[in-house]
Amino acid sequence: MRIRKQFMGAAGVLAMTAGLLGVSAAAAPSANAAGACTTSNTFKNAMGYTLYVPTGYPGGIGTSCVLSRGSSGSAVRALQWTLKKCYDSTIVVDGVFGAHTESVLKRAQSYYGAAPDGVYGPETYRKILFWFYKWENGTQRNACWKSSTGF
Repeated sequence: MRIRKQFMGAAGVLAMTAGLLGVSAAAAPSANAAGACTTSNTFKNAMGYTLYVPTGYPGGIGTSCVLSRGSSGSAVRALQWTLKKCYDSTIVVDGVFGAHTESVLKRAQSYYGAAPDGVYGPETYRKILFWFYKWENGTQRNACWKSSTGF
């Protein structure tokens, strides 16, 4: 599997590694206890890059989110964009978690040391790289980094 990595320089990598994303999140409502993903959110870090991540509730982050084959919606689209941009996948971003999404997710999980079960959950969130993007002079710049446990 070919993994695409793009770097912005030592300062950018250090900022991401240190978790200096400059975002905050509200506490999860108790209705999200089961971890179902129902939506997605975007967060902007201190370097101006935006993270598009699956979440279980508006304003939340992906730390307790669970997606698997049969899931659908904007949370799945967020995961599919990450798989497409960071793992050179040919996934069609359609918001439906099918066999191809599961297969590419298993490869990403295996590569980064998560259990390769094809289920997106807290362990996968902590271990895989996520797609970050920003617009600069009319050009979209892409990067793939760990999301950071600082969310």
